[in-house]
This record gives sequence, structure tokens and C-alpha cells, in this order.
Amino acid sequence: MTHTNHEGANPPDPSLFKSTDELRAFVSPTNVSPTKANGPIPTNSWWGNLLSNNASGNLDPVYPSPYAVFINKVDASIACSYLFESMHKGPLNENGAISYYYFPKISNLIFTSSDMNAKFEVEDWDDLTVQIALKNGESYLRTVLALGQAFMTIEHYNLPIRLSSENGIESVNGMPVVGNAEFQGTQLGSDSGKLVVGLNNGQKWFIWWSGVSSSSMDFVYDKINKILKTQGKFCGVVQAAVFHSDDQLSTFEKYAGSYVNRGVVRCNDCHGFEYMWQIKRIGTVTSPALHFAMEHHRHILTIDSKMVPLILHSHTRGPMQAYTIEASQDLWRFQFPHSEEVELASCSQFHCPRDPKPDDIKDFHVVDVLMEEVLSPWSLPNSYYFKGKALQKYGTMCLLSAKLSSLDDAPILVDLAATALKKFKALLDDVGSNSCDYPLVYDEVYKGVITSEAFAKHDINVEFGNAVYNDHHYHYGYFITATSIAYYLDPSYMHTNVKLFEWISTLVRDVLNSSSNDEFFPRFRHFDWFLGHSYSHGVTCVVDGKDEESTSEEINCLYGCNLWAQVTENTKYELPLLL
Repeated sequence: MTHTNHEGANPPDPSLFKSTDELRAFVSPTNVSPTKANGPIPTNSWWGNLLSNNASGNLDPVYPSPYAVFINKVDASIACSYLFESMHKGPLNENGAISYYYFPKISNLIFTSSDMNAKFEVEDWDDLTVQIALKNGESYLRTVLALGQAFMTIEHYNLPIRLSSENGIESVNGMPVVGNAEFQGTQLGSDSGKLVVGLNNGQKWFIWWSGVSSSSMDFVYDKINKILKTQGKFCGVVQAAVFHSDDQLSTFEKYAGSYVNRGVVRCNDCHGFEYMWQIKRIGTVTSPALHFAMEHHRHILTIDSKMVPLILHSHTRGPMQAYTIEASQDLWRFQFPHSEEVELASCSQFHCPRDPKPDDIKDFHVVDVLMEEVLSPWSLPNSYYFKGKALQKYGTMCLLSAKLSSLDDAPILVDLAATALKKFKALLDDVGSNSCDYPLVYDEVYKGVITSEAFAKHDINVEFGNAVYNDHHYHYGYFITATSIAYYLDPSYMHTNVKLFEWISTLVRDVLNSSSNDEFFPRFRHFDWFLGHSYSHGVTCVVDGKDEESTSEEINCLYGCNLWAQVTENTKYELPLLL
């Protein structure tokens, strides 16, 4: 795996963060392979519903747009759906927009294992993909899921191909399904073929396979169980894709046989980044792989990748345009316009890009208001979320006091700045000791820093669900920003309170660790490099998928970590933050 930096040899300071595995009693990553269970586990990834079971003992959906995927552990099945046409829209609100919308849980195309004892497992993951399987002994169904995947690709081993649909299969290759009918796919070679499955909802699915079977690859429709299946056991790959026209069908036929198997993000400078895809090409296939991009990709994707005239729709993010992943490089390269870099640089600093005007300072009574704020009692609430917010607010008062004293060195302003900073550092000294009623602890289950309040009160919902990894980048972002301000105003303070420095460093590592070698924290806990934003929801199941929730607080965290990188000269955080 390519990584941005090397770190993570040491666990969090045990004198600051007590280790615990108490979270396992509340929610546990029971579906993770034993080979991965002891390392850092992603807590806020788009595929997080696969880590553990919901209340009914099954799995909630995941959405590798443009498809939705439903895993049924009881039936040993993996279903792929294209739900855009099934969107249910609520009534129009006063602004003329729909008040809500949702997608029903409909399994358009279902791959079922004939082995009902197959066990579901999350086997592996990286920046852009997750590998899952239903397996028992030598038999398995295995797939790699990725945002933007053009095909649903299922690797079969020692199992027949079994296809069904909640909509019902209406036709195969244009021929109606009647009784226990037999169907032959179109052979494309000695070990590959294709067919088209029509559903009762009007959808058509292109099916492609390559591999070897213990008998002929003729398909039989089982009328009783409503399954289209092969007679013998199959070892190979089956791909499926929904299409709406002959042109789309031709495109899928052209690019069948290759798919994304792994994906890692690489950034060598602040001008752009790359998706380093690992592409699996089946048999003699040498063509580029097909993958869908989102709208924000299209503006910065370089000409190394060719646009393909094919569009499918995501569930919540609009149309997705197909592009190639060229066999010569197997990567997507993204480049930012210079104008955006200049604009970002102006906003990545402690003070505003422009100093306040003297007339504005006078007209708005800034000094009087600031003096009243600074000289009033300063205190912190118990909640980490509100405590961090208060600290950052006090920090901005210190920044403004320092700015005003630099513009006008009147003794009253110099004294005000000194008073504010002294009070601010006193609050930070207390926070950095991690000795409040409910100190942060190091979770050994998923690997991260969480509140101990959930265990004291036996309630994982306290502190906005911090213990189950909700909103860490919001909560900790305020502390990181506040402490960075203190270090900026007094660089010596970094060395006078070592525990505070270690405490904040660990929070940065929790929310924005960029190393793939860190054994104690996952890489990029919240930020999704394909979607271009973070997820706030943690490890508990959520049927509609995770939510972003607060863009402003996400940006505040990234801003704070950027400031932290500046004051600590910690270059390993600068690249991902500038991107």
C-alpha cells in the first residue's frame, strides 16, 4: 500500500490514555476477518454497515454508487440494485422542492450461494475498496466493492451461478421465462460468455462470466425457487451491470472482464493527488477498466483517463460519468487549478486575510466588547464538544487581542492581549492533563480515542455518540484549533506543557492519521477521498447509510489540523490538509 508518511510505531501515552476494550460489550466488529480484527478498523467508512450486525442479526445496506448492495447472512446472498428509478419523492415544500426522498430496499439482482452454511466476512480494505465474502471451507462468493464501480463483480469458487430477483425474472436474452426453461448464453470464447436478464420492473441486466464449470454453462430456470442457475459448480468471475439502451449494453460488453480490485490514494505534492488502482483483468482481457466518477472529479481529472459516453445515477449525489482506467498506468490523476491553491493559501492562516479597518474597529466598539469578554470569568463546560467550542472561542479572542495590539501598541491593548493569553493557557493546562470526570481513553477494539463517559453511564449515546466514533473530527477539531492558536501566540508554550502537546497530537492522530503503517489508529478515519468529504456517523448501523452532517465543523477540523501542522512544523499532515 502506498502511504503519505510513516508514523505510528508507538501507542498513545498510557499515562494520559488508559486502554480499554469495554466498547466490545456494546458494539463489536463481529464480521471482520480474524486476520484483520487486531489492527485498526475503519469506523466512519461508507461501507461501515458491514462491520457488525443490525438489531435483527443481519446487515444494513451499503451504497457503492451507482449501485446499492444488500447482504443477507441468513440466505447467504449478495444483492445488487440500481434504485434511481425507484426513488420515492415526498410532497413539495413551500420553496417548491421535494420535502424528502428515499429509496426502497429492493434487491434487483441476487447472487445466492448454494451453501447455506456460508459465513459472511469482511476480509480486507484500503482507501477506496472493501473486500467481502460468503464462504464455507473451499467454497465462496467474494466481491470487492468500490464507490463508482461499473460492474457488480462476484468471484465464485466451487459454487453454481444462482441468480434471482425480488422483482422477478421476466426474460433471458429476450426470451420469456416459462416453466423450467433452459437458456444458453452467448459464448465469447472457450471459457467466457454473456446473457441479458430482463426483470418484471423493466430493468435489464447484462451478465458476463469467465471461468470453468464442472458441467455445461447452460442456465436453467428453477420455477419453484425462481432462480436462474447453472447445473454444475463454477470457478470464475461473474459480472453484472444495469443498462438502458443498446449503446450502454455495447459499452458494458466492451469493458467486461476487468474491475477495480484495490485502490490507494497517493499525494506527492499539494497540487494534486492520484488514485492508484489495482485492476484485475480476467483471462486474456487487456482492455482498460471502466469506472464511474462523480461531478467533482470531472473538473480536476487529467486527460490520462478517457470519458466514456455512459451515465448512471448515484443515490444522493447526482449523475455519475464513466471513465476508463487505462491499462498502461492503472491510475486516475487529479490536478487542482492554480487559482484555487492561491485562494486556499490565503485562508490557511491564523488571522483573516485582511486586517480590520480602523474605522470599523471604532464604529463597532470592538475594543470595548473585547475587553468585556476577556475580563469576564472564563470557564469550560463538562462536555467535550462544548468544551472544545468554548476553547476555540477564547482562542479567537486571544487572536483578536493580539491583532489589535499589533495595530496599536497602546498599553491597554498590550495588557489585554497578555491577560487573554494567560487565561487561555490556564484553561488549556487543565484540559491537557486529561483528568476531568470522564477522561478520554484508548479503545483497543477499533483503535481510537473515545470518551469514558459511555462506560460509566452504560450509554453509548452520551457525548453525541463519541464512544462509538460519532463526530470525532468535530469534537477534537476545536481542541486542535485552540491549542494551535496558543502555540502560534506563544511558541515556547509548546515545550512548557508536554502533556498538552501529547494529548493534542493524539487527537490529531485519531481524526487525521495519514499513515498506513500506524498499528494504533486507522488511516483517514473520517475523510473519504472518493466522495471528497468526511462522514460523521460511527460504528453503529444505519439503514440509509452514513451522513456527513456538518460541513462547517469538518472544515474547522481540517483548518485546525492545518494550523497544527504549521506551528509544529509537522509536514506529514500538510499535504493531505492542503488537498
